[in-house]
Amino acid sequence: MRILIVNGYGKSETGKQQFERYCGQIRKVNLLQYKQLFLNQKELLDTETEFFSRDANDLDEFLYDQDSGYSKQEAANQFNFIDFVFIEIDANLRPWSKHLKKVMVLIRMCLRTNKVLLATAGAMQALVFFVATNLETPVEVVNGPQGGPLGDMSKLQKSLDQITRNEYFLDSITGDLYGIYFDKIESANCWIPIANCGIHSRRAVEEFNTVGKYMLQAPVYKPQKIKEIYGLYTSTQDEEICMIKKNFVQNYLFKDVKQEFLVHSKHAWDIHSFNVLNPKKTFVILADSSKGPQVITVNENIVGLQFDINPKYPETQSILRNFIIHYLIQIRSCVNKPLTIQQANNDLRKNKLDLENMTKQQAESQQKGERTVFNFEVLTKFKHVGFTGKKAKKLEIVMNNAINDQGQLQEAMKTMRQKQSPRTKQSTEETDLEKSKFAKFSTKLNHEHRDTTEKFNKTAAEIRQMLHPNIDEQLLPENEPLWVPGTMNTSMLASTGQRIRQRPQSTTQSRTFKLTRVQTAKSRVSKGTTKEDYDLCREHPIVRCSSPYITNLEKDRLDQKQKDKQIIGPRSIRTSVVSTIKGGTPFILYDNPYSNPADFKHRDENKTRWVGGQNFRVC
Repeated sequence: MRILIVNGYGKSETGKQQFERYCGQIRKVNLLQYKQLFLNQKELLDTETEFFSRDANDLDEFLYDQDSGYSKQEAANQFNFIDFVFIEIDANLRPWSKHLKKVMVLIRMCLRTNKVLLATAGAMQALVFFVATNLETPVEVVNGPQGGPLGDMSKLQKSLDQITRNEYFLDSITGDLYGIYFDKIESANCWIPIANCGIHSRRAVEEFNTVGKYMLQAPVYKPQKIKEIYGLYTSTQDEEICMIKKNFVQNYLFKDVKQEFLVHSKHAWDIHSFNVLNPKKTFVILADSSKGPQVITVNENIVGLQFDINPKYPETQSILRNFIIHYLIQIRSCVNKPLTIQQANNDLRKNKLDLENMTKQQAESQQKGERTVFNFEVLTKFKHVGFTGKKAKKLEIVMNNAINDQGQLQEAMKTMRQKQSPRTKQSTEETDLEKSKFAKFSTKLNHEHRDTTEKFNKTAAEIRQMLHPNIDEQLLPENEPLWVPGTMNTSMLASTGQRIRQRPQSTTQSRTFKLTRVQTAKSRVSKGTTKEDYDLCREHPIVRCSSPYITNLEKDRLDQKQKDKQIIGPRSIRTSVVSTIKGGTPFILYDNPYSNPADFKHRDENKTRWVGGQNFRVC
């Protein structure tokens, strides 16, 4: 068994001490648990354990990434033989720092191959960075390792022409990465947002409250507990209370670990929520604190811890022990076996080719759709400007109503279905088979098992006798069967040799548009002429109504009675006096005789009643 331990600390004495302490804990736990697991069994497989402890700059013998310039086959084999990878990085280092270039390549290789990896402290932020950005190439930040506000973009010393594709501008408040937009001529024009790195500076967020308040973790309601004498509390700024989520209390990492425990984390950058770009690269949060996630899992074999392993905090050591025990059993039973780096690179190339093929097919289908639309426009339209066509006058496009667009679309869809790929044909056949499994229901009447005696078979004369028993037989129509829709089938009547008598039905077109016949000259002439049918009607009148004959005067009287019944309230009766004029024509005077408005006197002629008793003076 081979175990690789990577030192992400600097060359200072404190960094060396922390790394030696970290290596000692891993060796101690591995040796003890490895012996207990395998010595208790009768089978002894690979009892030797090799530890490789390397600095961040001494990883060339394990790196194989052609995009980053590492293409040695021996390094690929060395990486494939490793079973465990432990990486601990200083919390003050960012994933894009130059000191961690080789470490980032190693983490990218572990993500591709699903290698067993435990990333602690700053290494967890590197995992989140890869998941958030989905970048496969190294990243260089132009505005310093700590980034800066977006307003510093105009203060850059480099011009746009000097910036390469791998160089980005980092907004420390939101964590957005801005890159240069290159047009077809490969000339740099402007900055555009590329991705979000998934982490932000805590200090920058607290200073700039405009946008930074959206980066902070939203408060979560938690029920109040009974106050205990020996409760958890933080004594320094580097300590945090880590809380396990209820869904993952029984996870293998938290065996013999309390639901809330203290951890030591010196990180100045926190993890925030972001949109995942690649669905194959996601992580699950197992435990968090008031500042953000603390324990995550990526894929199946990769675990990230935001805090470092410290003997002063025993829960962190138990998490390390649980991780090693779990994956020792997994490796021994060959469960979740990681891929080789060669297989992972081949799969990555295939995914890129599949993505390119999908984009090509989408572009081709879009072009086909545009061609079909253009063809329909050509078929259903023609250019016409009348009889005064000139070069200066533009042509007016007129719709050709003689061609049905819908029918052409249906025919084109049929031809496109015939030319479809075998995969789509197979899928359509499978759907047809699934549909054929269900029973088919029809709304048609079933005439096979019906009794003929129950069918309605009455003539028009019989029906009229039923309605009018005292009618004369001379007034009855001929003995022709009347077809009632829905009761008798036309084919059955045709087989008996009977003629169908049916009223003409109005079509939907005539009902909606109220179409009428156009009167022609022949129809106008035929209106004035008499026909034989009219003469027959005069000789033998046909009674079309069973009610007695009523004259027009009687009809008017009945209508007046009905109108009088509708009057509500007392009726007003007026008397009138008939007077005659000199001309001899009488006129009616209601209540008072007629008076001409021109003869009306607007003032009193008695001067004694006037104001002042004298005439008016004109000034």
